[in-house]
Amino acid sequence: PAFRPHKPPYLDRVKLAKAEPSGIDDFHPLAALPPTGPIELPLPGLTLKLNPGDEKDVFRRSFDDIETMLALHRFAWVPLVEGSGVTASWVQALWDAWRDSHGTLGKNGEKDLAWHPYTATERAINLLDLAERRGLPEPVEETAALLALHAEAIFKGLEFFGDHNTSNHLSNNGRGLYRLGLALG
Repeated sequence: PAFRPHKPPYLDRVKLAKAEPSGIDDFHPLAALPPTGPIELPLPGLTLKLNPGDEKDVFRRSFDDIETMLALHRFAWVPLVEGSGVTASWVQALWDAWRDSHGTLGKNGEKDLAWHPYTATERAINLLDLAERRGLPEPVEETAALLALHAEAIFKGLEFFGDHNTSNHLSNNGRGLYRLGLALG
């Protein structure tokens, strides 16, 4: 059957409004000092050990397994290291590095896997979960605006591929949009 990729038919009349975060007063800053010691990031197929300063190029490096790279960009390691005593400082440092290298939608081309809808969803949710417990990476206003951009990337790239080729990724996309909408007002 004919279908339009990324556009389920039930969204034919829906247009995404420019997301302007209104719920940022609900967030407190992560308030982290720069990292002073190493961290080990548990990623699929690899435990990545970083020393202070290593964060600058970590999102530009290549990995043997794409899932390793995707987990890094998804900040999937955050709930696995939280409570280690170094979480806040490293999340802030790595968020700063990610924002510098990938913080503009389309900056690295349309095929930038860092902005793939599934990856954007997972990253947003991992950061929102951390924000509920510890705070949002600073500057809070800039991070909230960047999270709103995640909603745009997810919505524009909904992983809808017809009745027979759509997987659980579309549900995950919806989960991300729902959580972002709740968090950002």
